[in-house]
Amino acid sequence: MKSTKPHIQECFFCKNQFQMGGGAFEGYFMKYYAITTCRGCFRGSKDGWNAASEVKLIPRLKELGKPVPERNVKGALPRDL
Repeated sequence: MKSTKPHIQECFFCKNQFQMGGGAFEGYFMKYYAITTCRGCFRGSKDGWNAASEVKLIPRLKELGKPVPERNVKGALPRDL
């Protein structure tokens, strides 16, 4: 049986809290980076992650033992792979 209890997450970037589960999914999980972001950060990165985001993402990738992905046509790290 699926849980209807809300699960509160914290955005990897802005640290705002949002609900995931219990009937509301207010964030996104980025599988390659193994992070969860709020809607605002996700929507603000449609062209890729900006330089301020990279400051957090690149150490995260090193932590995971993953290579930094190729930049997209806009010169930014892709939102997810």
